[in-house]
Amino acid sequence: MYHRAAVGRAWWRSLLEIVLAGVFWFVGGAVLVAGTLAIAGTKKLENLDNTSMLFVALAMMAGLVPSTMLAAWVVGKKPGLLSSVAGKIRKRWLARCFVIALAVNVAWIVVFAIVNVALGDHHAESTKAAASPDGGGLGPTLAVVLVIVPIQSAGEEYFFRGTLIQFVGRFAKPWQVGAVISALAFTAVHGAPSTASITLFAMGAVFAWLTVRTGGLEAAIAQHATNNVLVFSLMALSGGSDSIDTKHLNEGVTWGAVASQTVALAVYAYFIVRSYKRKLPQGPLAAADQVQQHAPERSAGVEHADHGGDAQALAPEQQEPRG
Repeated sequence: MYHRAAVGRAWWRSLLEIVLAGVFWFVGGAVLVAGTLAIAGTKKLENLDNTSMLFVALAMMAGLVPSTMLAAWVVGKKPGLLSSVAGKIRKRWLARCFVIALAVNVAWIVVFAIVNVALGDHHAESTKAAASPDGGGLGPTLAVVLVIVPIQSAGEEYFFRGTLIQFVGRFAKPWQVGAVISALAFTAVHGAPSTASITLFAMGAVFAWLTVRTGGLEAAIAQHATNNVLVFSLMALSGGSDSIDTKHLNEGVTWGAVASQTVALAVYAYFIVRSYKRKLPQGPLAAADQVQQHAPERSAGVEHADHGGDAQALAPEQQEPRG
């Protein structure tokens, strides 16, 4: 199973992997910040314009993709096993997840807007009025959102639902343990506790379940990226380029927004599992289980924490989802 990808490896390799992922991310982030400040001709982040601040915040999290991959490679684990049990991103399955995510998120936004209008909630209008758009900055802001946000979302998934869950899975067999730890960590990095924390925890838990259930990060990445791109784009279009405040992004979230987004998340999970069962009756998860069960018979002593010795040898049906 996905969360048990590190089973059979020396415990210290798993520990070293998660530590290295953090170190690589920190170093890469420091270089990113220094470069951005140099280009902007300033020495302080607070002197950057809002679009540049948004770029730095998103690009920092996007850096988790190469950081986790490099850390896995250094300790001798196939980096592709972070993507899925197939050892790579399953492109057709990812595309199908994006279609579902787009349909669910657009429906959620439309329904939420209609309900707000019906209830006479003018929060959106007041937010727009309070914003101070810088005029010409809208285009660059949207470009940052469209280009960087999908990678930022993937970065968070690669660390929280990838490296972290597989690290926990190395020591604890039940996937629920890694799911809870991942969801708590995911919620914690998004700021101080607030009403939004409920949705963040729900997202973390559901994404973890979908990752284990489908044997890869594709479903989590699709929903995370689609949700963030749509929400950030609407914020910029309605309130101007300065309306996306990365420091206070999750503050002021209403209970209605929490409830509606949680429902949308549940609907997404339902259709993902339904699609997975229909299109992948012999999916990667089942194949991985079978490979794991017979690994000792295929090669005694395989995966004694040796470089290049990943126990999850790939069966043909794992290579790419059918349908």
